[in-house]
Amino acid sequence: MVKVYFIDDEPIILKLLQRITEKYSSYECYFFESYDEVIAAINDSGCPEALITDIKMPGIDGFEVVEKLSSLYPQIKLGYCSAFSNLKTAFESRDVKSPQDLHPHLLRPFYVKPVKRDIISFLDQLIANAELQKSG
Repeated sequence: MVKVYFIDDEPIILKLLQRITEKYSSYECYFFESYDEVIAAINDSGCPEALITDIKMPGIDGFEVVEKLSSLYPQIKLGYCSAFSNLKTAFESRDVKSPQDLHPHLLRPFYVKPVKRDIISFLDQLIANAELQKSG
């Protein structure tokens, strides 16, 4: 079974994600409030196939999560989920002029909150793209 991790500092969003994924997906999903919790889970039970992170979080934000995980575990397919209307706006919130000013590995698929059932389509696409890259 495909294992997916979600990181969001808002417990209500994690609960919503949990309800949606339990009802509409066949993925084995786990929910975390911080990067540190994810690292502990990876150390305990191995890497997920995919991870979706919120962007705006206290401490380590979603961009830092992607930066760290992509270097430590390049096999994990990474994506963002945020209340920002688009990824460019999210990048600009970090006082970065544009996505091109950041390392290319930070450019990842993006899903806009509030979370709806469409998160399943987003996950399916993220996983499918990872499978295509493996076979290609």
